[in-house]
Amino acid sequence: MESKKVTVLDNVVIIRALLTLLLILYHSFAIYSGAWQSPFDNTYIPFYWWIDKFAYSFLLEGFVLLSGYVFAFSYHKIAHNKFSFPNLVKKKIHRLLLPSIIFSTFYYFIFLYDNQTSTFIKEIYGIINGCGHLWFLPMLFWCFIIIIPFIRINIGHKWKILGLFIISIVGFGPLSNFIPFRLSLTGYYFFFFYLGFLLWQKKSMLVKYSTPKNIFILLILFTGLFITLTIFRSQTITYENDLLSIKVIKVILKRVSKIIIACDGILLVFLSTNYFLSKKDLPSIITKISNYSLGIYIYHQFLIKLFYYKTILPNITGAYFSPFLIFVTALVLSYILTKYTYKTFLGKYIL
Repeated sequence: MESKKVTVLDNVVIIRALLTLLLILYHSFAIYSGAWQSPFDNTYIPFYWWIDKFAYSFLLEGFVLLSGYVFAFSYHKIAHNKFSFPNLVKKKIHRLLLPSIIFSTFYYFIFLYDNQTSTFIKEIYGIINGCGHLWFLPMLFWCFIIIIPFIRINIGHKWKILGLFIISIVGFGPLSNFIPFRLSLTGYYFFFFYLGFLLWQKKSMLVKYSTPKNIFILLILFTGLFITLTIFRSQTITYENDLLSIKVIKVILKRVSKIIIACDGILLVFLSTNYFLSKKDLPSIITKISNYSLGIYIYHQFLIKLFYYKTILPNITGAYFSPFLIFVTALVLSYILTKYTYKTFLGKYIL
């Protein structure tokens, strides 16, 4: 079969849709990995624990890298001396911070508000930072703000990658608790944003290496790394009674293993997507999910948390069936909510 000509960013459409599905899967199974409090008395189901860990393995790093990849496409379409930084800031405030603040307000008063401990300053600060899953939007906002001055620093790419890799591993140490507006998290994720920016410039090489042999090798490598390092990170490493130096070493090892798994998973998805697109047409349902990804991202956790913590449905469906039901329900309802949100003037403006 002859290879098809792939349209620019078709791979982004598929990868964004895939990551959106993994995000819903992760939150649907979050009660089984300890990420969320469980509504059930006994929820230790090993297979479900592994599902949740897999869904999270390269999920957020993939979204950030994809954002850097798409930004590179936009940036290189415009002559660099004509690129407007103020316009970028304005656009990302509208695109990322505005929906974060609006929906964080609803999230705070639905799931987090405590009349006994809440203060006005605490509420405003929490909402601006992004409540619940919405923390991701202000964090991503800073990635876009930092990238312009960063790429204009006259240092080689290799040194920049090395520096960002060290920051992503070490973080900001004790200062992390005092750095506001998700900037401390940006210290970890900006490494992937910059990788995405560079990856766009190597997109032809990605296509060249998108072969069944390379995909198979990456799949085997990812499987081995994921299983081995996930066990290592979750069961081997404990911090009780450790000296500070030992704790630091363990934290670094956990962070390095996370980065390795994420990079392998992202590369595997890119190559697999490129190969798929060389043989098949872009499925329309994938395009629709990708186009609605922001709305689905915002709505889905509201639906999942309402299901688990605000209804009696978990008691009816049980611990084994609930995550599959909520995955399908959250996907369908968040898709529908997004679709009808876009039909309104205010909805188009917010999303």
